[in-house]
Amino acid sequence: MKKTLLAVALALVLTGCAVGPKEEPRETLASPEATLPATLPTEETTAETALGLVTTVVETSAPETEASEPSETFSEAEEPDDDEPAEIGDIEIEPVDVETLYATISLNVRSGPSTDYESIGHLDVGEGAEIVGYNYDSGWYLIKYGGGNGWVSGKYMAERVDTEQAELPDGLSQDLAKKISDSYNGPGTAHIYGYYGSCDSGVAVAICGSDTYTEDVKTVVVGDYEFELASGSFDLYFYSNGGMLMEINDAYSQGILTDSDFGQLDCKKITDEQTELPDGLSQDLANKISDSYNGPGTAHIYGYYGSCDSGVAVAVCGSDTYTDDVKTVAVGDYEFELASGSFDLYFYSYGGALMKINDAYFNGFVLDSDFEQLDCKKISYPQLDPLDHAMEATICGDYAKYKGISADKVEVRSYYGKVKNGYAVVMYDGRELIEIVRSFYVGDYMFEQTGDLVIEIRTDDGSFTELTEAYNSGLVSNDDLRMIYYYSSLRP
Repeated sequence: MKKTLLAVALALVLTGCAVGPKEEPRETLASPEATLPATLPTEETTAETALGLVTTVVETSAPETEASEPSETFSEAEEPDDDEPAEIGDIEIEPVDVETLYATISLNVRSGPSTDYESIGHLDVGEGAEIVGYNYDSGWYLIKYGGGNGWVSGKYMAERVDTEQAELPDGLSQDLAKKISDSYNGPGTAHIYGYYGSCDSGVAVAICGSDTYTEDVKTVVVGDYEFELASGSFDLYFYSNGGMLMEINDAYSQGILTDSDFGQLDCKKITDEQTELPDGLSQDLANKISDSYNGPGTAHIYGYYGSCDSGVAVAVCGSDTYTDDVKTVAVGDYEFELASGSFDLYFYSYGGALMKINDAYFNGFVLDSDFEQLDCKKISYPQLDPLDHAMEATICGDYAKYKGISADKVEVRSYYGKVKNGYAVVMYDGRELIEIVRSFYVGDYMFEQTGDLVIEIRTDDGSFTELTEAYNSGLVSNDDLRMIYYYSSLRP
């Protein structure tokens, strides 16, 4: 009777992970040398592979070439051919004589037998999988996975995985390394690349927490201490004497690692002290200034301008970038020269207040009598000649036109000299003034003005620009600004 094969429903839902080209199963995966490989790990390898710490593998059983007794049912019309492999689509699946194999690395599970197929999951190092079959063309195993099936690369599967790490950092015992690994994600899951010593509470170790390796050095700060890790791929863990493994900052925040432990570990204390100070400035005073800035270690002092009866004057870097341009700061009738435009001039009073020196002068913390004791010089400008009547009339006419008001309401309230592009003036348009004095900064100079009067630059084309905008746009130079500051701050 003619035997016809019935359609066989291979209840195999393909979900799997694949990696490499066809490869015959090999005896063992020997542990690589301790030195780093010339290239980074491929998609299927992990940082363990890249750093020469692949887990030792015992021989993988080669798949059988002959099919085992099929469990499928066939029609009476046709008997199955025992030598013919099962197929899923165009993929031939050979039976094998092993039931379970184990992943030797963290391994993708894919929907087909190559890396061209999507990843549907992964096997951890040492995780077992039930074997369904084998594809010789690709060298990949079909496994049961997630309620269905998936594919894994055969060269990373073995009958047994030795979970001991072959090479350990100096000072770390195999027994302790195994305990740490078991506490990570199970036997053989943690590869330890750094050992930072033991203390009264436990040990600190670096564990690879990334699938890729980077040679960038990584610093981990814990409390007032810092640890240097050889790679940005590593994470710093603390394994307590009680058998708990957690990231070291978690251990510190929960009190498992204490401040007294750091002295026994390979780390260094973060210092708040500035290592190099300007001549004449003591470390104690520098610390007080820094603490008053934005907290310990936040202010770096690049200039010391001496002490006076009220306090000390210092230059603090106030920018992320450094410029070699010399900077002059005027305060009252005196000016200080700073070595860089990146610096700001501060005054630290003996009462513990730190503020920009112009604020300190305006608020009475630094007095005129103090300047003679500081490293500064008195500004010397010639007496300012008054604005001639013809130019004053012209400026008033321009201002009336600019504001759209009658010229008889306009007057030049103050005149602060001729600048490169015009005249520095304070104009008044007849409005009722708010009788308050306010201060404002333009560049490094602090100006005072009454109510809503403003210092403006009347340019040569007859237009008016407020001083701040004129300075920011380049209409007024720094020398112009210093002159305007000097004449506007003269006491009657």
